[in-house]
Amino acid sequence: MSAEPAIFGKAKEIWAKPWVRHGLTAAFFLLVCVLLIQQARTIEWVEVKAAIQRYDHRTLAMTAGLSFLSYLIYSWYDLLGRHYIKLSLSPATCMGTAFMAYAFNQSLGALIGTVGFRARLYSRHGLTAMQISKIIAVSIVTNWLGYAVVAGVLFVSGALVLPEGWDTEKSVLQVIGGVMLAASAGYLILCAFGKQREVGLRHWRFKLPSFPIAMLQFIFAVLHWPLAAAIVYLLLDGRIEYVTVLGALLLTAVAVVLTHIPAGIGVLEAILLGILKNRIPAAEIVAALLVFRAIYYLAPLLVATAMYLKVEATAKPSDARGGKPQRNNKPQRNKKKTSARADNGSLGQPTARRRPSAHASFKPTR
Repeated sequence: MSAEPAIFGKAKEIWAKPWVRHGLTAAFFLLVCVLLIQQARTIEWVEVKAAIQRYDHRTLAMTAGLSFLSYLIYSWYDLLGRHYIKLSLSPATCMGTAFMAYAFNQSLGALIGTVGFRARLYSRHGLTAMQISKIIAVSIVTNWLGYAVVAGVLFVSGALVLPEGWDTEKSVLQVIGGVMLAASAGYLILCAFGKQREVGLRHWRFKLPSFPIAMLQFIFAVLHWPLAAAIVYLLLDGRIEYVTVLGALLLTAVAVVLTHIPAGIGVLEAILLGILKNRIPAAEIVAALLVFRAIYYLAPLLVATAMYLKVEATAKPSDARGGKPQRNNKPQRNKKKTSARADNGSLGQPTARRRPSAHASFKPTR
């Protein structure tokens, strides 16, 4: 009984070493590079160019529309965060910030996009670090809630086709899918009926959102994930089952999180080429993925870059120092209780509460 915790403790200690994590990441990246080189040698690049030129304007317009809709839905994540912490910031500002964050996240990684750009842009509007962290938390939970639901259904159904050489039984995937669905359902149940609505994490207390917000998280994220797969499906002219393409994108998302490879370059290609081997010419698969990256990664990144440069160019000097603090847009009936709180909203409150001094004079927060 005592040997098992010791083993897990030793494994955790080994994994905590930076050279182990970086070494495994480098090994995975090297493996992807080897697979790509092997596949690249078998591809006729002249045929790739010809396949790209065969796409008609109607197909490109449809895929561009799906890309726009996917980014639009993602931008709604920050509207949920805005409503959750009751900010007076305009919806357009929140959606624009979410769009820029997602575009940079897709190409440069979550640390720069999801965290860095939100912190930079929201701080210009006077949001505190706590408020920004709440919006980021809502966005992350929403995104992975949708992933758990979509991937869970796909895994449980047994319809996912794995690349050749992946020694994974379908029963294992079905168990993983069942756990994902159970976790998603548990989250919704806690938001709807949970009496203990606060969850502790070290020195912080996180309050679960209301059930309506949780349901919107569920709906938005479940719509968001399949849209990207629909783009690749259209570019492959519908010759491959949609669930196969969706499964490849879901596997890629996990691989990107584990390896921190920007934009998942090479990962999606390696997975799709492994799954679709001998079903579609490799040149056509590469052509479809190149167009997909141009539509879903490059074009939004260019738009987001222009938007960000405009924000920086038009920002006032006071904005660079954080701007005017945002107020809770909910009327404050009890001034004494309101001013004693550390922050607007409810997610991420410290465990220890600050007590106002007896001689303090309270004024409305501005």
